[in-house]
Amino acid sequence: MPRKAREKAPESIYHIMFRSVFEFLLFRDNDDKDYYLGLLKRYTDKYKCSIYAYCLMDTHLHMHLDPKGFDLSKFMHSLNTAYVRYYNKKYCRHGHVFQERFESRILTTDEYNFAVSAYIHNNPSDIEGYTGREEAYEYSSYGIYLGIRSDSHNLVDKSFVMSLFNEYDEKAFAQRYREFVSHQRDIGSLSQIRKKLSGSVENEYISGRKVILRELTPAKVLSYISEK
Repeated sequence: MPRKAREKAPESIYHIMFRSVFEFLLFRDNDDKDYYLGLLKRYTDKYKCSIYAYCLMDTHLHMHLDPKGFDLSKFMHSLNTAYVRYYNKKYCRHGHVFQERFESRILTTDEYNFAVSAYIHNNPSDIEGYTGREEAYEYSSYGIYLGIRSDSHNLVDKSFVMSLFNEYDEKAFAQRYREFVSHQRDIGSLSQIRKKLSGSVENEYISGRKVILRELTPAKVLSYISEK
């Protein structure tokens, strides 16, 4: 049975989630997580994309990703293929590392972007010792948002989420953001967010971000310039 085509649009922002095959450890140690973040930095720079949030768990990963017009599937293929090469070489194995297909949801409103940002940063609450102190988890961008940990990979773009809060002072934003994320955890909204994100969505969201048009042919570019 053919699988459903992935929903993509040039101006879309995405919630990305993928898991390891058979629930084995996707990241066996911190070096693996650091290597993956390094790859994430390499490919976001190469393809001029932005990471708004991430959380690396042992068997799966979440990202709040803005490809800014770049093809989502090409980005994820480059990123994950590079990690599979590293992983299989390091652990003397071969074959798949990730489940066959990553999950992606287009975020069509400010509300969806708020919800996903909190959802991703609340993920460490499932780890023993991190419930109520999710910001202390080293392989989430939450601590970076709150200013309690430096962004060692220079990876996270906070400007979009800060604009959603209409708050550009770092300290004031950190306080408001912590309150928001904690509130989303305390009211038990995460299951509702999961349900919302599982449905189909429309590609109408206009956020005011800068999107790079990547698919124009040279002929179309020359035609446009000639007309102007």
